[in-house]
Amino acid sequence: MQIETADVSLIGHREENQDRVAVAAADHAVLLDVQPHGSWAMRDLLRILLRVSPNDLTRCEFKGVLGGPRNHTDDEILRLRQAGINPILEIDGRFFMAPGLGVSSSKHSTRIVRAVQTMMRNITKARKELESNTMPKPLLRRISQSIATPVRLGVRIEAGQLVLYDKNRNLCIMLLMPVLG
Repeated sequence: MQIETADVSLIGHREENQDRVAVAAADHAVLLDVQPHGSWAMRDLLRILLRVSPNDLTRCEFKGVLGGPRNHTDDEILRLRQAGINPILEIDGRFFMAPGLGVSSSKHSTRIVRAVQTMMRNITKARKELESNTMPKPLLRRISQSIATPVRLGVRIEAGQLVLYDKNRNLCIMLLMPVLG
């Protein structure tokens, strides 16, 4: 779930803005609500999403759960997330985790933490391949041809997948994660 905010926009300062809450997938987007900044409630947004686009919550639903210890208020959910805890959310007798994988214990987005971990593994793998001279020859040639060219990283969407790439070489560095879908 993406919450769009800005410090300043065409309609004024952030305090005067409204949050536009939407879910974006590879093949569609759903605008869930527009509310005054900071007033959104997670459970209400999930109820709207469940009503208008239930397939977007399929991967977030816990199947076979008979009940939870308690149903948290929206303020409690916010405080738990700020503390790095992902509460199970009950919506109409069904149980869900937060879309987008919630927050990690470090209080960072779990999706971003996973992407960084994948990037670090790929960097380690590339270093080992360079040290052991086992990097694929076509890739090694492309790297050696552009040694003096600065790296300009970018992110783009290709076939519903976020891709980290070098803009100067148009070289795909790694696949980050699928876009919600």
